[in-house]
Amino acid sequence: MVRGIFPRTEEHNKNISKALKGHSVSLETRKKISNSLMGSQNALGVKRSVETRRKISESKRGEKNPFYGKHLSEEHRRRISEANKGKKISEEQKRKISIANTGRKQSIEQRQKSSESHKRFYQLHPEKHVLKIRRISRFSKGQKRLLKLIEAQFKDVESEYYIRTKIGKRFADIAIPSLKLDIEYDGMGYWHDREMDKKRDLELLEIGWKVIRINKETLKKIIKNEEGCVEMLKEYGVEINEV
Repeated sequence: MVRGIFPRTEEHNKNISKALKGHSVSLETRKKISNSLMGSQNALGVKRSVETRRKISESKRGEKNPFYGKHLSEEHRRRISEANKGKKISEEQKRKISIANTGRKQSIEQRQKSSESHKRFYQLHPEKHVLKIRRISRFSKGQKRLLKLIEAQFKDVESEYYIRTKIGKRFADIAIPSLKLDIEYDGMGYWHDREMDKKRDLELLEIGWKVIRINKETLKKIIKNEEGCVEMLKEYGVEINEV
């Protein structure tokens, strides 16, 4: 009998998939499988040399990778997402992941690839940007109050709006994209570097955005007048098409 590893055909894979559909593994069986995979027989804890790791990496690159050229369908991705919803990682799992990643260093090439991948993702999904989420969580009372007042007067209002400039990315405290307007709230505890703010504002001006900075006193005036937001914007020279 000829022994060895033979590539499976698509038909073979379909037959295996059909045979396993609806098949569930009991907890007892899972435990036995887990125990059988533990220990030195499966190289647990064994450190491979740099040369060995390089060879393994080379053997799975490009066309040698079984997933080369393949893409998960939207349906497949949706199922994976649904299957993982609500799952929580235990403290023990977190500890193991931390230990496994301790001391690992990415090469310059890996870092560059990771950086490019993140850039593409955040350009497609700016609302998921880590900085945006972090900045929203730090919104002051004044910023929240100003946001509510502006939302009452305009439809397309975004908080911590992602703006791509010619040389980088910026976030507007409160943005009205249809007017290309960035409204920054500089409260009493304002600590930003004025020179850096000027540089930032010029970056936005270069791509057609107007920046307005509101302090605590101006906010008080707006609060007193229901139409204060519109009037305030007109005073700053913002053209508003009233219906």
